[in-house]
Amino acid sequence: MRFRFARPAILALTILVTLIGAPVGPTRAVAARPSGILLFVAAGNRFVTAGTTQKVWVHTMALAGVELKVDYGNGQVVTQRARTDSGGTYLFRWPVNYTGSSVTLARFWVHVTRGSLGTAARGDFVLFPAPPLGIHAAVLTPSIYAGDEVKVAAKSRPNTDLTVSVRGEDGHVVVTQKVRTDATGAVTASVPVSVTIAQPHQMQVVVSGQRLGRFSSAVEGFKLVPAPATQVSLLAGIPISGALGASPDEARRLARDAAGGSWTTAQRNARLAVQAITVDLQVLGQWTSAIPGHGAGYYTNVLDHATSYDQLIDVTAQALTDDGPVEARMRSVMPHQAIMVSIGEQVLRAYQDGQLVMSTYVTTGRPELPTVTGHFYIYEKVTPFQFISPWPPGSPYYYPPTWIKYWMPFYQGYGLHDAWWRAHYGPGTNVTGDGPGSSEPTGTHGCVNIPFANAQWLWNWAPVGTPVVVYGGPYVAPGSAAGI
Repeated sequence: MRFRFARPAILALTILVTLIGAPVGPTRAVAARPSGILLFVAAGNRFVTAGTTQKVWVHTMALAGVELKVDYGNGQVVTQRARTDSGGTYLFRWPVNYTGSSVTLARFWVHVTRGSLGTAARGDFVLFPAPPLGIHAAVLTPSIYAGDEVKVAAKSRPNTDLTVSVRGEDGHVVVTQKVRTDATGAVTASVPVSVTIAQPHQMQVVVSGQRLGRFSSAVEGFKLVPAPATQVSLLAGIPISGALGASPDEARRLARDAAGGSWTTAQRNARLAVQAITVDLQVLGQWTSAIPGHGAGYYTNVLDHATSYDQLIDVTAQALTDDGPVEARMRSVMPHQAIMVSIGEQVLRAYQDGQLVMSTYVTTGRPELPTVTGHFYIYEKVTPFQFISPWPPGSPYYYPPTWIKYWMPFYQGYGLHDAWWRAHYGPGTNVTGDGPGSSEPTGTHGCVNIPFANAQWLWNWAPVGTPVVVYGGPYVAPGSAAGI
């Protein structure tokens, strides 16, 4: 069976193909009629950039099998198969994932078959490589404590996957995080740098990406300093004078004045304010379920999504405003004196009439011998005091007879005390102790180790009967600890 087309019909189809290509750029329509099959093909775009979509329009017999083969000239080949509709048309479309680095002439072939009949036509289009990623990065926190997050703003192509790596002075990778730019090509990443260091280090942030054969990277530096060994860097309390009890508008004005137009200062103040109310809410939650305002996680979430200077000011103002009622509630429900130990933070805080009077980093029980959690009280005070190991020599938990200066037990063998053998306290020390190679490579045997000066202060401040609340970690049922 042979199909015949009148000459006017062929002319009309040729004009139609040309018109279809016109809105999208110069195209070349190709016609073929071997074996009695009339076939028209046309590329949707004459000039195509890698990463975009290309189309090839086909008009031939109805319900015929059609195959498209595209060769980019660099070894990449695209093949698609389909069937024309009842009108004899089909539109091929595909993402052009060309990874070459130079402009090339891509060629395509369309084969059509129906029964024993078949024919083919070919065409081409100019193919450009993907545009450069052009990655730019800026560190928004030029100096942080070990354990804090370094915040990085990056700019690249829209909807591009990037890798943010933090590297040490010797080039080793400390942590890596995957991010994706938004529709404007921007992204902000907060990367926690959880390492133990004894002196400041100059670190690098490397933002890199690879897409369709294009690679780009940007390198920025920041300073990593050791976390304070004996004093918590972010204490509970209002960080801006006069903000307690202020109206939202007044708190916002005070926050803006305190920041002075500096992103770094605004971010530091926002973090202080969020830390303050988060700690207050966690402490208050140990004494009552009637907590005003939002939960402890709310403010951290708001801070994590603050990407502009004004948003940082708003977060600071809200935290300052909301912390007033929280601190008032603490003063009304907490006992005259209370010692609060946060396992999650590795921090001990002392409160008098609901107000913070002392705060220090500590070290609590190692994973195998965790510190008991719950509400207790100091039932004895002894100075000096000698610990005797209940484990025999050769046990991983054995320790020789050890004297300490201040011993304040709060439940069976669990207690608060100084630890002359320990050089570092704070986050992670309940797992890593003083660090690799140290004589104290792990946390405690269940007690709460306190730097000497703060243990001495606590001894003089807290009488027998002072409540001790241990919280912020997995629940550990009361048992018997073995000191140290």
